[in-house]
Amino acid sequence: RFRYDGPVVQSVTPANGPRVGGLVLTIHGKNFGGSDDDPAVEIGNQPCASVTWVSDTSLLCTAPPGVGEVPVHVTVASRPAVAVPLYEYDACFNHTVVDNTQRTTWR
Repeated sequence: RFRYDGPVVQSVTPANGPRVGGLVLTIHGKNFGGSDDDPAVEIGNQPCASVTWVSDTSLLCTAPPGVGEVPVHVTVASRPAVAVPLYEYDACFNHTVVDNTQRTTWR
């Protein structure tokens, strides 16, 4: 009987990015198979906008929008990855705009 080892995810770079998504992530690991093995990546519960097989040890994924710290799930040829690293969406900062154009004249 022939047995294939399932995919193993070792890291994701960068480890964080914007809430709006769109950042291309590199998924590092092993046993990602070949381009015809149909790799799939989900960030949280959302599929990546696109997934590109680079090699048996590397995938590229365009992150979907999201919030918080979420797991990265990789599936190759219907086999889920053994390790599930985390990806963190950056906190949303509220910016305050101050109008400095008003001047006070002292008399």
